Amino acid sequence: RGEIDQSPGGMDSIIAVLTHAVQLDTSFATAWAVLGARLVNSVFLFDADPERLDWADSAIRRALRLDSTLAMAWKARHDLEWNAVRGWHFTQALADVQHALRLQPSLVAAHNALGSLYFHYGFMAEARQELEASLSLDPRDGCDDPTRCQGFSRPRLARVMWYKQHFDSALAIYQRI
Repeated sequence: RGEIDQSPGGMDSIIAVLTHAVQLDTSFATAWAVLGARLVNSVFLFDADPERLDWADSAIRRALRLDSTLAMAWKARHDLEWNAVRGWHFTQALADVQHALRLQPSLVAAHNALGSLYFHYGFMAEARQELEASLSLDPRDGCDDPTRCQGFSRPRLARVMWYKQHFDSALAIYQRI
């Protein structure tokens, strides 16, 4: 398990390792998908060179050509469609992440992505359902040490509750995290 270094240097190290992996085995679909996802994340999180999105697009397409049933590749394609640089393409992002979940219903990252997507478009009941599904699959919310990590789903679930004007419930979640 182990938390991933999400600093710019850590992300670049991960990208370098994945790039090396796909150079060693060009048919490694999972590595292509994860490489694409990390490239998108680097642009989203650290304002990295937006040309990385072209590289990400190429990696994700390669992953899907190698294995069209790879849920994480579809989730990565969602990430590519749902970002500020390329625009917020809701319809395509929604279709991609829903397809990822049909392929792998236990993919926590896809439940998180779908919950976040629903939240941003005001579908609070659906957002809550996806975020709760994520937490049921990963009660630690992606954290090895919950005292040093707030996770992904819990803070967003609190925001959903806040927006639905369930203030006591939102506050209770915030106090736990």
